[in-house]
Amino acid sequence: MSQKDRDTLFRLYIYALTASFALYFVSILKTDGFLGQPLFVYGQLMIR
Repeated sequence: MSQKDRDTLFRLYIYALTASFALYFVSILKTDGFLGQPLFVYGQLMIR
């Protein structure tokens, strides 16, 4: 496996992580009830 192949795989891996995180974030914003609540509460605790 060449260095170029490794770089390509790594880049794809990063893209996949970013995409999944973005989808997760969007789903939280959409439902901002059940899923968003624990994160919001946790955020408030962190701020204090």
